[in-house]
Amino acid sequence: MNRRKGELTSGMGALGLGLGPGVLFSRWLAPAVGLITVIGLCVHAFGMWNMRRLDARDEVESPQWTAVLYWLCWLSLAAVIAVLLVWRR
Repeated sequence: MNRRKGELTSGMGALGLGLGPGVLFSRWLAPAVGLITVIGLCVHAFGMWNMRRLDARDEVESPQWTAVLYWLCWLSLAAVIAVLLVWRR
């Protein structure tokens, strides 16, 4: 398994690990959903940016589709921010 697949697998596992307790404790976490989402968004954005920076520094050759996914993810994060801003009003 190469590094990218390992990171993807790890990220998907973290998603599942976070989703399970989130569903279990949804009644208690509901008041903080906006804050939790913003914190998760910021941590994810930093991780994406940092991995891209490290890959560029190490001159890691990535398939073209990973660049497309990178920018689609940024667009998705912008959409989440827009929804949060509208939803909170």
